[in-house]
Amino acid sequence: MSKHDEPVLLNRALSYIDQWLETQKLHDHETPGYSVAMAYHGEIVFRKAYGLANVANKEKMAPGHLFRVASHSKTFTATALMQLVEAGKLSLCDPVCKYLPFLREAKDTRLQKITIQQMMAHSSGLARDGNDPSFWLMQRDFPTKEEMISYLVHDQPVIIDSNTRFKYSNYAYGLLGWVIEDVSGLSYTDYMQKHIFEPLGLEDIGADYHPEAGRYVTGYTGVAPDGRQRPLSAHSATNAMAGATGFFATAESLCRFYTAIMPGSGKLLDDDLKKEMLRQQWSVPDDPQQRGYTLGFTCQNHGKRTLYGHHGDACGNVSQSLFDSENQIAISVLANSHAAGPNTLHKGLWHILDFFKNHADKEPQSYEIYAGQVYTFWESLIFVPAEDKIYVSNPSSTEPFTNCSELTHIKDNVFRISKERGFASFGEEVEFIMDGNKVQEVRYGKFPMYRKDVYIEKLKQISSE
Repeated sequence: MSKHDEPVLLNRALSYIDQWLETQKLHDHETPGYSVAMAYHGEIVFRKAYGLANVANKEKMAPGHLFRVASHSKTFTATALMQLVEAGKLSLCDPVCKYLPFLREAKDTRLQKITIQQMMAHSSGLARDGNDPSFWLMQRDFPTKEEMISYLVHDQPVIIDSNTRFKYSNYAYGLLGWVIEDVSGLSYTDYMQKHIFEPLGLEDIGADYHPEAGRYVTGYTGVAPDGRQRPLSAHSATNAMAGATGFFATAESLCRFYTAIMPGSGKLLDDDLKKEMLRQQWSVPDDPQQRGYTLGFTCQNHGKRTLYGHHGDACGNVSQSLFDSENQIAISVLANSHAAGPNTLHKGLWHILDFFKNHADKEPQSYEIYAGQVYTFWESLIFVPAEDKIYVSNPSSTEPFTNCSELTHIKDNVFRISKERGFASFGEEVEFIMDGNKVQEVRYGKFPMYRKDVYIEKLKQISSE
């Protein structure tokens, strides 16, 4: 694919993605809304929202709504630490107690040897959330520094020996936030503002909850045993845990940050330090997504792509951002329910991009007139022309082009189903009934399917409402 072809290909992919996300939202009755953004070669090329930010008020989700993005914070903390390494103010091999001397007083002497790098890679062996993680259930405030110090010094916070395996720890990243404060002489939030947000021109983002920052979405629980989902409208500061989980952001601001993290962007860090930060340290045991972990970032393979980023989960807000550094693409998906699966949406988004990339040399020719979505109360289909075929995708599917049907032209507005699953209508004809240059109806193996407005009118005729 040449640079000349990229805008056309991208526009076709993004148009499809918009239709696909609309359909995904229609089929997801447990998530009020999504916000999705995509950056390509440093530019925001997609920025849309679907569904509701607040169900009771029927407030529509907008791209500018703020989400608590929780563990995305770790990627910012890791970047700040690497900036301090670049400035010669600390070394990844330094023991954390060099900057947080109270750790030398800990009953568990293993704390004295744990390094910054081990905490960044989640191999410190520290407890995940201390001895009372009920703050995650919004039953109490996030711990203060005094509470965390008391636990670290007097309790047994080291669960396994360091450098043994990947063991996720929010407490470790909370401490790394304190290291940034000690070394820089700035508060964690001020450091982020001065050294990351301002250089990138980021707005609609912050390192810890601020009630006046903008319009926050209302988060919701998953479906409870009584069948209900309840709002979690209370937001609170994360206090001493900001380095692990404090951040709020829009999908767009996250994409702009991850674009800057890519080697070659010329922003935030030297490329060699970026590459070191993104080098895998551990595999995540027993992980269904088969992820690894670098210094502050998850990493995983999707086909031929290697994707870096992070997930977040707090206050009824669930999120995931991933970027493909080689192809200069960053995608952020934010949702406002614990029932949401942003990782599933990511799987579909990268799958769709791969389809259009693989068909970059297949121009739609004259079949573009047949592109679009049609409906019945059984299903909906989206027709995607490419070269001498039309691909028939199912937008309700997570991977809509996997084993999708194909149509080949016979004559006029008639095609034949040349590839299809065995229980369907292989070999039969597909006729596009036109209204000028617009598809009004499709006879798919004689089965009638309609464009959106026609379908809605048909439903009114057959519905018993």
